[in-house]
Amino acid sequence: MQYNQKDNDKKFDVFGDTLHLYDNLVPVEIESEIGKRTEYKGELYTIGTDLQESVIEANFNVLLDMLKKVREQEKTCEHTKDLAKAYLEATDYLARKCYEKSVSMVEAYPTEVFLSEKARNVVRNGW
Repeated sequence: MQYNQKDNDKKFDVFGDTLHLYDNLVPVEIESEIGKRTEYKGELYTIGTDLQESVIEANFNVLLDMLKKVREQEKTCEHTKDLAKAYLEATDYLARKCYEKSVSMVEAYPTEVFLSEKARNVVRNGW
């Protein structure tokens, strides 16, 4: 999870063509040599945009929900890649076994070959 701390409690900021959306902003007291001040800490979501601020304001909750779902999907994708890597590691021995016996892996283990190709694709490209 990505957090950000800033000097105001505005729900979003636009920096050029990048939109920063903040969720769950909470006040944090900061003490420095110039005195005490309040900053706000919250979860940060970023996305490229060319939307006007009025459109962002009107659709803030929709945009935030969408970015939360994207972040969750990224977590799922990483988990899926880990599972695919584990499958490939667990079935590596089949290639050696077929090589030692001079047997075609496609003929001996057609299902495993099919699943290995799918797993390699997931590792390389995600879903």
